Amino acid sequence: YQRRVRGCTMAQMTELMQELFVWSPFILMMTTAFLGAFFAPTRGTDMAWTSMEDAFSMILSPIFIGVIVITAVWLCWGMKVAPYMRVRSSSKLVERFCTIWHLTNAVWWSFGCDVLSGYFEAMPLMREHYKTIDSKHHHAEMRSGLDAVYLTELCLHVPLSLLCYVAYVQSWRRRYLLEMFICGIQIEGCIVYYLPELLDGGEHYPAGGIGLWWGVGFGIVWVIVPVWLLVHRMTDTKQE
Repeated sequence: YQRRVRGCTMAQMTELMQELFVWSPFILMMTTAFLGAFFAPTRGTDMAWTSMEDAFSMILSPIFIGVIVITAVWLCWGMKVAPYMRVRSSSKLVERFCTIWHLTNAVWWSFGCDVLSGYFEAMPLMREHYKTIDSKHHHAEMRSGLDAVYLTELCLHVPLSLLCYVAYVQSWRRRYLLEMFICGIQIEGCIVYYLPELLDGGEHYPAGGIGLWWGVGFGIVWVIVPVWLLVHRMTDTKQE
């Protein structure tokens, strides 16, 4: 009996970890929204809460609500159309993860954060975080490199990521080819966005705190995930 209970517990833990993996892009999306709303933009090592007034200026803004609603609509469509999204099968873990990954990249990370907050400075509070993460946002003559990345995201990464999401939901045969092209955009975009400032000494980056570790350091995700996907696709014998 104890072995059966232990076996059930391990199976449940495994299933929980698998679901956390699948939904990790969405979880990180909501975590970023929470941090952006409730922690004050600061270039120091200290971390401070924002006022409730400032937090709700972001949460209740039409821009933020619109991005969340668009994400929810696309997600509900995908859950309805794609049967594999409703099946908790270990064989579909990567497929489900990639589906969520490409959706959140299109609607939240590139469009809601980088384009609307970094380039257009439209989302309340989040735009202040971008100015804190890299102070070149304050100087029109210094931000051309950042804006070039934002415009590339708007014109390439956003539409192609959304297209890849649709390709996954509808199980297009060539979806992995499109995905690899997007992975190249993500890796190169991350390098071009962060590396020049690092080579210059990082003086425009925060000294520490949420601005440095979450705002700057978190960017490495867009190198790790694409490289992992590239290796996975190249070594997956099921696709041969």
